[in-house]
Amino acid sequence: MSINDRLKANRDRYERKLADIQQDNDLTAEAKARKLRPVFQEAKAVDSKLRGERMADLREKVRDTEREAFAAPPMRGADPALAQLNFRHALDSVEPLTDPNLLARKLDRATSTGDTTLARATAIRANELGADAVVQTYMDSDEAANRKWAAWAEAYADVEQIERLGESLGFGDLPIAEPPELRNFREAS
Repeated sequence: MSINDRLKANRDRYERKLADIQQDNDLTAEAKARKLRPVFQEAKAVDSKLRGERMADLREKVRDTEREAFAAPPMRGADPALAQLNFRHALDSVEPLTDPNLLARKLDRATSTGDTTLARATAIRANELGADAVVQTYMDSDEAANRKWAAWAEAYADVEQIERLGESLGFGDLPIAEPPELRNFREAS
């Protein structure tokens, strides 16, 4: 069962219990509040826990897709350590570049010579600097990388939107609210 399904099930369970207590005409307002308090607290705790898990899952998806999108490209026949060393060298070589025109020329040279490692490193540097045209040129030249970067960009945009809008607007669901009966009969601290 997905987290969203578990959130909905928790809310449905809470709303059923809430309605049962609210509709019990044999209870005084104070008795209803006493019965509602633990029901609300339990549902609120489950809701908060599941919302935290949902955000953690989204952040993990961003980390996983980022790791895949920004990983060293495969080098056929190369030792993995050598491929990593080559990638690190390529990243270091483009680190000082800040001009999008220089990055574009570096990317052009890398793609024309078949240096996929340098091309990826250049695209990563361009992404860091917000040189979208250079990043797009790279994406257009490497279909597999394009899919990985698109997955990362989508996951990143999802988390960014939720952080900007807040969970309620970002996910389209509200946290469980305290019933009015409890507001009228707050226990003394």
